[in-house]
Amino acid sequence: MKKRILLLSGLLLVVYTVCSAQTLRYVTGAVIVDPAPLAHTALILPLNGAGKLIGKDDPLQQINQVFSNLSRVLEEARSKSKDIIKLNVSVTSADIVPLVKEQIVKRFAKGKEPAVSFIVGKLLHPGVLLAMDAVAVAALPDGRVVRSPQVGVLPKGGMVFISGMAADGRLPEATANTMQQLLSTLKFLGLNKEHIVQVRAFVHPVDSTGLVEQEVKAFFSGSPMPPVVYTGWNSKKPLVEIELIAASPAPAGNTSSIEYLTPPGVTPSPVYSKVCRINHGKKIYLSGIYGQGNDIQTQLQTAFDTLKDRMKQCGSDLEHLAKALYYVSSNEISTALTDIRKKYYNPKRPPAATKGLLSQNGPDGSQILIDMIGVQP
Repeated sequence: MKKRILLLSGLLLVVYTVCSAQTLRYVTGAVIVDPAPLAHTALILPLNGAGKLIGKDDPLQQINQVFSNLSRVLEEARSKSKDIIKLNVSVTSADIVPLVKEQIVKRFAKGKEPAVSFIVGKLLHPGVLLAMDAVAVAALPDGRVVRSPQVGVLPKGGMVFISGMAADGRLPEATANTMQQLLSTLKFLGLNKEHIVQVRAFVHPVDSTGLVEQEVKAFFSGSPMPPVVYTGWNSKKPLVEIELIAASPAPAGNTSSIEYLTPPGVTPSPVYSKVCRINHGKKIYLSGIYGQGNDIQTQLQTAFDTLKDRMKQCGSDLEHLAKALYYVSSNEISTALTDIRKKYYNPKRPPAATKGLLSQNGPDGSQILIDMIGVQP
């Protein structure tokens, strides 16, 4: 293994780690990964093998249990904790965030920490203070999707992000109809449910997640169940919104690294794409970007300026964004988010996206969190 450290402008530390299979490049606030199989996990909770909560009222003990469970899950994909390139950390209070950050620093080599996002909101299980889902480099070389309820492996090659979809009605009916919408979009892409690597569902109320879970399991009846990440949100209409990631071999002769697609009969939006397909190239996983300032416009402006700068540091730009998760904590900033995206995005190249309304502000009182995946040109 060879290492090279480069200091750019005295500010940005970039570490290249060259392995036999892939190269990871660590930039402040981001991880860039060469084409490689990627493991995507379900939401990992601080429960033991019998489903019992470990560390009631003790966040440190729960953090340790989550990392232990995460390590076991990644073993299914021939991956290890050190191979994690992205961590999504769900916490019930922003007060827990500093402790999680401290443990991440202790568990990963300096300069090789994963990109991290913190989502503050309600969790389903009573007493659970935090949970995590992760993306990690895997070592399954057979070129096909491999999945279980705990982890799905995206093979080396193309992938698609399908934006959050929703249907009206009560939770069971809405979930079933939403999954059919997603399936129709997959068929438009020449894919089917066997290509799905991970599902992410936003549910209201969070204690009704079991109803959504039943319908998702019914949808995958007869085929391996992929990992699902459930997040509580404050939407009362629709009650559930679901997005997914799927493997998608690039069409023969296609030289575009990234494409923005709209299924037939769907009106394109200038602020998000219904589907984004990465055909080839290095993927960029950004840490969560939070708004700073005392008012909504300042928070949005600082967040999008940071996004623009960070993509530039990664050798890319806002025209190569693939997937966005926007977490907002008020209807006011949710509305303003639509307007500012028109300012920053090329209307023909906005990322696939889902927006979740949470019940609490994020770290340092932020009302907006941008969780983004991109690609190098």
